[in-house]
Parts: sequence; C-alpha cells; structure tokens
Amino acid sequence: MKRMLQAAGVALALTMSGAATVAAADTTAAAPAGAARHVTLTVDKAKAALDAMLELREKYADAGLKNVKGGLQGMIDAMKSSPMAGKIVADLRKRGFKGIEDWMLNFVTAGMAVSYVRGKRMGRDLDKKIAEIAANRNMPAQMKEKLLGMLRAMVPSPANIEVAKKLLADETVVEKIKRLRGGK
Repeated sequence: MKRMLQAAGVALALTMSGAATVAAADTTAAAPAGAARHVTLTVDKAKAALDAMLELREKYADAGLKNVKGGLQGMIDAMKSSPMAGKIVADLRKRGFKGIEDWMLNFVTAGMAVSYVRGKRMGRDLDKKIAEIAANRNMPAQMKEKLLGMLRAMVPSPANIEVAKKLLADETVVEKIKRLRGGK
C-alpha cells in the first residue's frame, strides 16, 4: 500500500506540475480534482516503458541519475538537466515515447497497475477506504474531493488491470521487474 501511495503521489505531482500533460486521446476520462491522470496502457507500451527504465539505468549509470532525491519527479528533473538529456530523449523516442514525461507517466501507470494486481488485498483496502471517506459527513468537501480523487487514481482502469495481468503472466517481464527492484 505504501508503494501505491508513493506512486500515486508522484503521479499526482506530475499532474499538478503540468509535467504529465499528454494528449487527451492518451488519457482515461477526466480525473476528479486531486487525481493523477493515467494513460491507457497497451502491453507493448508497458513493456517499452519497463525496458526503457532498465536501459536508462544501465546506459546512463554514470550520468548522475543514480540515487536521485525526490522520487520519480526528482529523476525527471535530473534527466532534463543532465548533459545527456538529448540522448535520453532520443532513446525514449526510439521506444515510442514523446519524451521524458510521457515515458514516466506510462512507467508509473504500469507500475501502479502491476502493484494493484499483485496485491489483491490492496484493491479491497482501497475500496474500503474510498467508501469510508465518501461516507464521512464531517470531512470538509474540498478535502474529501481531493482524497477521493487521489485514492481513485490508485485504482487502475479495467483495461490497465488486464494489461498488468498479461505482463505478470510473461516470465520475461517478471524477471525485468525483479531487476528493477534490485534482484538479479
């Protein structure tokens, strides 16, 4: 749950900062206030986002992108300000992304969907928390709207859940996920 909250916070920060602006055709329905925007994934796009992360970590290991503070937003900022920024963007475009933000939004969306599918209990916990907040009559409306938006943003679309299931059924993808987490 903690990872989902962190990922949602990053996605929210990307949206709030305008960094995650993507073409309307690439996003799901308009999100409520306070919610992160997600892309509608395809298996190929999710795999490309995962492969890009692995490639960037290996190829630009000496470019000052390791141990970047500020989570994924910090990584975006570091990539943009890196002397290698042009090469990074070129690599991402080769994989079908418009740039750093587009890739990161796909990567975060895929990560959230995979985490959601892996943690079956998490879905029930989220649904319960959403219902609790929605029923809370003492919470200020603006705060309630933002919290509900953030929690709902952590629930992947049915299409993204299906993509995540397909990813997790592919042993090659599972091995890549392990590599991202530091496993061999």
